[in-house]
Amino acid sequence: MKSNIGEVLYHFTSRFHIPLILKDGFLRVTDSNLKEDDAMYKQVVWLTRSIDGKGNVPSSTTYGFDGPNKEEIRITLKKRNCYEPWVLWSKDNRMSTKRIKLISRGTMPHDWYVSENEISLTDEEVVRIENMVTGKVLIDVEAGIRTCRIEVADIMSNIKDERENTAIKEYFADRNLGLEEIVEFSL
Repeated sequence: MKSNIGEVLYHFTSRFHIPLILKDGFLRVTDSNLKEDDAMYKQVVWLTRSIDGKGNVPSSTTYGFDGPNKEEIRITLKKRNCYEPWVLWSKDNRMSTKRIKLISRGTMPHDWYVSENEISLTDEEVVRIENMVTGKVLIDVEAGIRTCRIEVADIMSNIKDERENTAIKEYFADRNLGLEEIVEFSL
């Protein structure tokens, strides 16, 4: 997709991850699906050309429940040459054809990109950060919205499932994010 600043890619995440991302000030590298071979294993930041993320976000079962909605928060980034199409990257990194088919079944792998490096959340990179469920815009560089504030308690307020509630509290605690904390972010 093009905006006034050129071609963009998207990183999707959940409302549970966004306060940690903003607190850190960058997108961390995560599992790259190359774990089939520890010698080749690399972590990446996942990106997509898909504006809505549908069919592009792997599901997560690491939380002990269905996992957070990783299509809820969309971070729009300026496309950089260092972001490599996943189809080429997976072949360059000798991922087996069987593994490629398994990972990409029912999805649109030609829309995927990866970065082997963390991505700093600066005004040189970020175009927009928004909640796709509520429509709330957290950051929009073109509109001059360069600061946002997230209250962790607000994120927790809508959780009804006790297992999910416990898992998210543990997730935040493991990452030193207090339930009463307010995360403020500025570009």
